[in-house]
Amino acid sequence: MAANSIDPATGESLGSMSGMEITAFTNNGNGSWSGTFNFLPDRGYNAGALFSNYAARINAFNFTFTPYTAAAPTALQTQIAMSFTGSTRFTYDHDNNPLTAAIYTTGLLPAAGGSFVFGTTLPTVAAATTQSDGSFANRLTVDAEALALDKRTGKAGSGWIGDEYGASLYRFDANKQIVGVLPLPPALVPRTAGNINFLSDPPVSGRRVNQGFDDNGATGGAVVNRNGAQSEIVALNSHQLLVLSRDGNGRGASGSPVFKSVLLADLNGATNINGLFDASTAAAAPGGVLSPTVTPISWTEALNMLGKLGPGAANIELAKFGLNINAGPGDINSISDKWEALALVPVGDVAAPNDYFLFVGNDNDFQSASGKYMLADGTLANYNAGLENDSVVLAWRVQVVPEPATYALMLAGLLGVAAVARRRRH
Repeated sequence: MAANSIDPATGESLGSMSGMEITAFTNNGNGSWSGTFNFLPDRGYNAGALFSNYAARINAFNFTFTPYTAAAPTALQTQIAMSFTGSTRFTYDHDNNPLTAAIYTTGLLPAAGGSFVFGTTLPTVAAATTQSDGSFANRLTVDAEALALDKRTGKAGSGWIGDEYGASLYRFDANKQIVGVLPLPPALVPRTAGNINFLSDPPVSGRRVNQGFDDNGATGGAVVNRNGAQSEIVALNSHQLLVLSRDGNGRGASGSPVFKSVLLADLNGATNINGLFDASTAAAAPGGVLSPTVTPISWTEALNMLGKLGPGAANIELAKFGLNINAGPGDINSISDKWEALALVPVGDVAAPNDYFLFVGNDNDFQSASGKYMLADGTLANYNAGLENDSVVLAWRVQVVPEPATYALMLAGLLGVAAVARRRRH
């Protein structure tokens, strides 16, 4: 999907994928599959002191998927054909009055102290901000990074979003209205001098800015400035997870991609830290070193997105579809820096009941040379991020193989790349 794509509902750059859910996935019985991608596109364009008045939303794309299984390389990158069907912006009750209309969120930086919403202190913009719903002070700020749809009977369309500004977990209903927030332990709430401070980077305690639910690892004011990005989680069962783990190299940043993988993680044997490090000054990894009282989860690499089968091996799978791992900024076929969306759906083949398709999408940080963003007063402005960092979906066919008390994920191979009006694509 071209980086300069526009959301016609608001005139803003469309963004890409910080979270993904697939609905209505169907085996068409003719070698193709179809469904709907539900993408969570982050908080709008930001660079330095520039932030967007971007309402959190879900972007929907109908798609068809026709896997390419031949051995020979192909110049085509159209195995996943997507069609944008529209965006739905999240709303929330800003004044605790069901008789007034719910309003949108924003992607602007919050005030340090936030406001009291849903019975707790949450990040909000103190000044008035304007969108198509009107002008309001104390608008809730949301940096949406994770999406989970509720698959229970009678809950269709509802679910949860994860937010990095809080960090927060919000519950939304079928109308995409945020109706509540999951209370977090004080250890994750950012504080400076004992007070909540959503702007301090780093805070004395609590989550780091733009680092999700990671605590800052501070000890005596010292902060360790390194982290491993675990960008998406899919549960296979009550104790095993697929974790999308990556470095920050590639198109959109610098350096050559080295580590972009899907890990199979197991909670069995790990320490349940619920209630153990909840205090506001507590940290499971003080100074960046895991507490000796904690046994971490175990994991193994289930899928290497770079296609490397061993040290020094060529990225055969990516090259088969014309992709490369050149150092950023690279070219339009270079693997981007941030892969943050993951979805697993059954193939639906009675002859292969353990086969699944694994879809992976990138977050392009709205990087385009001809982008549009919304100012606090509701007007649109242009921006130039210096390059076109397209939104890309990759697909693999995998097997989830039952074993005694466990699962193994077996890779069958990269089968497709998405394209919607791709520039300079075949």
